[in-house]
Formats: sequence, structure tokens, C-alpha cells
Amino acid sequence: MFTGWIVTIFVSFVLLSIVTSLKKKPGIVQNLFESLYTFIYSTAEDIVGKDIAQRVFPLLLTIFLFILFGSWIGLLPGVGSLGFFEE
Repeated sequence: MFTGWIVTIFVSFVLLSIVTSLKKKPGIVQNLFESLYTFIYSTAEDIVGKDIAQRVFPLLLTIFLFILFGSWIGLLPGVGSLGFFEE
């Protein structure tokens, strides 16, 4: 549960920092994220259809990012060993 909250805070912070720094003439980082967004959206469009993709894409992207970052954080040393011990 603790790791889930950390992932949620991390993903929210990263996405908010990306959204607040958008420019009309994008830099390298913005181009990278726009390309990634377009790729994931077109993949979702191919799988679920054009009409449904517009409605469910934010949910699918949120679940995908949560699982991706949750898995990556689980690879850090010491993350799985946190907790309370009972005797």
C-alpha cells in the first residue's frame, strides 16, 4: 500500500511538471513525451476502436503508468523489506 502511494505521488508530480511546461515550440523532452503519447494513443485506438479510445484512453494510460512505475520501484533495494513485524 505504501509503495502504491509513492508511485501515485511520483506519477502525479511527473505528469504535472510536464503539463505545466508545455510550449508552442517544443524542446527535446516535450517531443519525446508527445511521441510517446501519440504512440500509446494510436495503439489503444487500434485495439479498442476509434470511438471508445477517446473515452477510455485516460484510464488506460493511468493504469499502464501505475503498473509500469510500480514494477520499476519494486526493483529498488529495500522496497520489499519495509513493513511491520509481528512476534
